[in-house]
Amino acid sequence: MLISPIFPERAFFFPVVMFSIVLLSLFREISESEKIKRNIPAIMIFASVSFFISFIFAGKNIYGIYAKWEKRSQYIITQKENNILEIELKTPIPAVDRHAALYGLVDISEDQNELPNDSVALYFGVNSIRATEEGNEW
Repeated sequence: MLISPIFPERAFFFPVVMFSIVLLSLFREISESEKIKRNIPAIMIFASVSFFISFIFAGKNIYGIYAKWEKRSQYIITQKENNILEIELKTPIPAVDRHAALYGLVDISEDQNELPNDSVALYFGVNSIRATEEGNEW
Protein backbone atom coordinates (compact mmCIF):
# COMPACT_ATOMS: atom_id res chain seq x y z
CA MET A 1 0.00 0.00 0.00
CA LEU A 2 2.99 2.30 0.21
CA ILE A 3 3.09 2.95 -3.54
CA SER A 4 -0.68 3.01 -3.99
CA PRO A 5 -2.18 6.46 -4.65
CA ILE A 6 -5.03 5.75 -2.23
CA PHE A 7 -5.36 3.76 0.97
CA PRO A 8 -8.91 2.41 1.32
CA GLU A 9 -10.36 2.30 4.82
CA ARG A 10 -10.98 -1.43 4.68
CA ALA A 11 -7.22 -1.95 4.29
CA PHE A 12 -6.84 -0.82 7.92
CA PHE A 13 -8.39 -4.08 9.16
CA PHE A 14 -5.15 -6.04 9.47
CA PRO A 15 -3.11 -3.20 11.02
CA VAL A 16 -5.86 -2.72 13.61
CA VAL A 17 -5.91 -6.44 14.40
CA MET A 18 -2.13 -6.54 14.76
CA PHE A 19 -2.16 -3.39 16.89
CA SER A 20 -4.79 -4.98 19.15
CA ILE A 21 -2.68 -8.11 19.55
CA VAL A 22 0.35 -6.02 20.47
CA LEU A 23 -1.66 -4.01 23.00
CA LEU A 24 -3.03 -7.15 24.62
CA SER A 25 0.47 -8.58 24.80
CA LEU A 26 1.77 -5.38 26.40
CA PHE A 27 -1.08 -5.35 28.92
CA ARG A 28 -0.08 -8.83 29.97
CA GLU A 29 3.52 -7.80 30.51
CA ILE A 30 2.88 -4.54 32.34
CA SER A 31 1.85 -4.70 35.95
CA GLU A 32 -1.15 -2.37 36.21
CA SER A 33 -3.16 -1.29 39.14
CA GLU A 34 -6.16 -3.37 40.19
CA LYS A 35 -8.58 -0.71 38.87
CA ILE A 36 -7.17 -0.94 35.33
CA LYS A 37 -7.13 -4.74 35.47
CA ARG A 38 -10.82 -4.81 36.43
CA ASN A 39 -11.82 -2.49 33.54
CA ILE A 40 -9.93 -4.29 30.76
CA PRO A 41 -12.60 -7.01 30.29
CA ALA A 42 -15.36 -4.38 30.08
CA ILE A 43 -13.41 -2.40 27.50
CA MET A 44 -12.70 -5.55 25.48
CA ILE A 45 -16.39 -6.58 25.56
CA PHE A 46 -17.48 -3.11 24.44
CA ALA A 47 -14.95 -3.10 21.60
CA SER A 48 -15.97 -6.60 20.51
CA VAL A 49 -19.69 -5.79 20.50
CA SER A 50 -19.05 -2.61 18.50
CA PHE A 51 -17.00 -4.56 15.97
CA PHE A 52 -19.61 -7.31 15.55
CA ILE A 53 -22.47 -4.83 15.11
CA SER A 54 -20.47 -3.09 12.38
CA PHE A 55 -19.61 -6.48 10.87
CA ILE A 56 -23.26 -7.53 10.73
CA PHE A 57 -24.39 -4.31 9.01
CA ALA A 58 -21.53 -4.50 6.51
CA GLY A 59 -22.23 -8.16 5.77
CA LYS A 60 -25.92 -7.46 5.23
CA ASN A 61 -25.16 -4.70 2.71
CA ILE A 62 -22.50 -6.74 0.93
CA TYR A 63 -24.83 -9.72 0.60
CA GLY A 64 -27.62 -7.42 -0.65
CA ILE A 65 -25.33 -6.07 -3.36
CA TYR A 66 -24.33 -9.60 -4.33
CA ALA A 67 -27.96 -10.82 -4.51
CA LYS A 68 -29.06 -7.83 -6.62
CA TRP A 69 -26.11 -8.23 -8.97
CA GLU A 70 -26.92 -11.94 -9.41
CA LYS A 71 -30.54 -11.09 -10.30
CA ARG A 72 -29.31 -8.40 -12.67
CA SER A 73 -26.92 -10.87 -14.32
CA GLN A 74 -29.75 -13.35 -14.83
CA TYR A 75 -31.89 -10.61 -16.37
CA ILE A 76 -29.08 -9.65 -18.78
CA ILE A 77 -28.57 -13.29 -19.77
CA THR A 78 -32.32 -13.73 -20.33
CA GLN A 79 -32.44 -10.59 -22.48
CA LYS A 80 -29.48 -11.84 -24.50
CA GLU A 81 -31.18 -15.21 -25.04
CA ASN A 82 -34.23 -13.30 -26.34
CA ASN A 83 -31.94 -11.44 -28.83
CA ILE A 84 -32.33 -8.11 -27.05
CA LEU A 85 -28.81 -6.74 -27.23
CA GLU A 86 -29.53 -3.11 -26.24
CA ILE A 87 -30.20 -3.48 -22.51
CA GLU A 88 -31.51 -0.78 -20.20
CA LEU A 89 -31.25 -1.26 -16.45
CA LYS A 90 -32.43 0.65 -13.46
CA THR A 91 -29.55 1.88 -11.35
CA PRO A 92 -27.87 2.06 -8.93
CA ILE A 93 -27.41 -0.92 -6.70
CA PRO A 94 -27.16 0.85 -3.35
CA ALA A 95 -23.92 0.45 -1.43
CA VAL A 96 -24.66 2.23 1.84
CA ASP A 97 -21.89 0.68 3.92
CA ARG A 98 -18.37 1.96 3.39
CA HIS A 99 -17.00 -1.59 3.75
CA ALA A 100 -18.66 -2.75 0.53
CA ALA A 101 -16.40 -2.86 -2.52
CA LEU A 102 -19.05 -1.00 -4.56
CA TYR A 103 -19.21 1.92 -2.09
CA GLY A 104 -18.56 5.23 -3.83
CA LEU A 105 -18.51 3.62 -7.29
CA VAL A 106 -21.01 3.47 -10.14
CA ASP A 107 -22.21 0.03 -11.15
CA ILE A 108 -23.95 1.13 -14.37
CA SER A 109 -24.02 4.67 -15.77
CA GLU A 110 -26.50 6.45 -18.06
CA ASP A 111 -24.05 6.96 -20.92
CA GLN A 112 -23.55 3.63 -22.66
CA ASN A 113 -20.00 4.52 -23.73
CA GLU A 114 -18.74 5.23 -20.21
CA LEU A 115 -17.03 2.85 -17.87
CA PRO A 116 -18.11 0.34 -16.61
CA ASN A 117 -20.94 0.00 -19.16
CA ASP A 118 -18.75 -1.01 -22.09
CA SER A 119 -16.89 -3.54 -19.94
CA VAL A 120 -20.10 -5.07 -18.61
CA ALA A 121 -21.56 -5.22 -22.13
CA LEU A 122 -18.40 -6.89 -23.43
CA TYR A 123 -18.44 -9.38 -20.55
CA PHE A 124 -22.03 -10.44 -21.26
CA GLY A 125 -21.61 -10.30 -25.05
CA VAL A 126 -24.27 -7.67 -25.75
CA ASN A 127 -24.10 -4.46 -27.80
CA SER A 128 -24.72 -1.99 -24.98
CA ILE A 129 -25.89 -1.61 -21.43
CA ARG A 130 -27.04 1.65 -19.92
CA ALA A 131 -28.99 2.92 -16.95
CA THR A 132 -32.35 4.65 -17.18
CA GLU A 133 -34.98 5.66 -14.67
CA GLU A 134 -37.61 3.78 -16.68
CA GLY A 135 -35.51 0.64 -17.11
CA ASN A 136 -36.25 -2.80 -15.74
CA GLU A 137 -35.73 -3.26 -12.02
CA TRP A 138 -32.53 -5.16 -12.70
